[in-house]
Amino acid sequence: MTRTRYRRPITSSAPDVIIIGAGLGGISALYHLRKLGLTCLIIEKGKDIGGVWYWNCYPGARTDSGIPSYELNIPECYETWTWSIMFPGHHEMRRFIDHCDKQIGIRKDVLLGKIMVGAHFDIVHGRWAVDLDDGSSLTGKYLVCAVGTTSQRSTAMDKQVKRFRGRVYFPCAWPKHEVSPEGQDVAVVGTGNTAVQLVEEWGPRARSLTVYQRTYNTVLPVPSRPSDGLCHSNSIKERKRLIASRTTTPYGMAVWGPQDKETFAVSDEKRQSHFQKIFQQGLAFLVCGYRDLTLNPKANRAAYDFWASKTRQQIRDPWERDILAPAEPTHFFGVKRPGLGRGYYEQFNRKNVDIVDLRSNAIATVVADGIVTADGAFHHHDIVIPAIGSKNVRENLVSLGIRDLDGHPLGDLWADGLRTFLGVMHHGLPNMFMVSGPQSPGEQSNVPTCIDIQVRWIADMIDTIERKGLMAIQPTSRSMETWNDKVYGVFKRDFYSTTTCRYTSEGQPMFYQGGIPQYVKELNDGMAEWANFEVL
Repeated sequence: MTRTRYRRPITSSAPDVIIIGAGLGGISALYHLRKLGLTCLIIEKGKDIGGVWYWNCYPGARTDSGIPSYELNIPECYETWTWSIMFPGHHEMRRFIDHCDKQIGIRKDVLLGKIMVGAHFDIVHGRWAVDLDDGSSLTGKYLVCAVGTTSQRSTAMDKQVKRFRGRVYFPCAWPKHEVSPEGQDVAVVGTGNTAVQLVEEWGPRARSLTVYQRTYNTVLPVPSRPSDGLCHSNSIKERKRLIASRTTTPYGMAVWGPQDKETFAVSDEKRQSHFQKIFQQGLAFLVCGYRDLTLNPKANRAAYDFWASKTRQQIRDPWERDILAPAEPTHFFGVKRPGLGRGYYEQFNRKNVDIVDLRSNAIATVVADGIVTADGAFHHHDIVIPAIGSKNVRENLVSLGIRDLDGHPLGDLWADGLRTFLGVMHHGLPNMFMVSGPQSPGEQSNVPTCIDIQVRWIADMIDTIERKGLMAIQPTSRSMETWNDKVYGVFKRDFYSTTTCRYTSEGQPMFYQGGIPQYVKELNDGMAEWANFEVL
């Protein structure tokens, strides 16, 4: 679509667009909406831009999608940057964010250290009124919520760790100064990707390190190659092609897609050969497997058995082997996002690294100097790290204090189940857009890909509103119900409905699981059918 540029005077308290969050989603929105000539202002609670790459500075933090899958589709940034490694860590991601700022000027349009606490649409003036935690307020015609999927840490252990007199470090609020585990007894509660990275970094350095595991993680090997091949192309043209290819694969990965075959349509020899080929390629083992991975229990078990056979041989102790990589799975492979590791399982061969199985021996209490488990055993700790994840995207959005035209809080609107239009808009919230929100592919895809296609759709929609001279639009209730039916239709056909995880909420799908190519089609079809919207 050819876009018109709308040039208006810049007013810090009354921009055209208010964007919540200065992470990758907010940066992308700022870039594309500025191209329309609109004035934009980002509200960011952190002291700097970068979102997850500002907050997550714990040891070992890195991407789990390789380059160029994990890149924003902003040519001014990626054409002038060379990555040192395919899976960059926190420090390199911070340097890249700074590079983006130099190329497109991000910080000049960001209010740092501000938290949005309320918002409603003023139907008389056709503008969103946004309240901040310092008592100030601002207005904008459009509100773009790009708070991300990991913007608030889980508080599930807060009451327990208050009794602890040692040091408590939350991964998404890690100190900016150096923290050393030398000579310390460390507890890592959780086994998600964050825990995997922390254990790999601190296992060799701590006096002792104990992992408290509720659910095993099907950790896959991080590819060891440097930034070559897919990561660093010799031509800008090839780089663009690879980034563009992300919208053609189900998970939004550059080039990578599943086999166009079912698991048992090939011989055992060919199947094992293919598993072996993709096993050392990180998430490729999940996204480049056979197309019936999440549809056929026997196919899923074949993939799990291969993973287990490769993983179990890395763990010496038989008991720990059965805890970390059980021969009999407790859930379907892939319904919980696998972590990526460089020697995670080998850490448990160290004498100073131990594991507690919380399914059979739960945490009874946290005391001043350690943790007591259900069997009465006391585990001394100097440092406790609750690596138990973050609040889900629904909770992140609800916390913003958004109210609909009738004054109902967003939390009430979703009390009986999530409803959105394409995971981007909501009836009763005119001119408000969500990036990586509920019922979009979100974190069940390659997030930068989801961000890119949604932000471009949002920019096209805003461009249409401006060209038509409209005050505001909102999706119809019927269009939301239609989209909800599609989200559930995909959800019921695969295994995600069988497991409690970040992809579900009280048995409901948190994200759209139909794949990126189909989602792009749904976005295009949704915008083309004007009956999906009401004009205010």
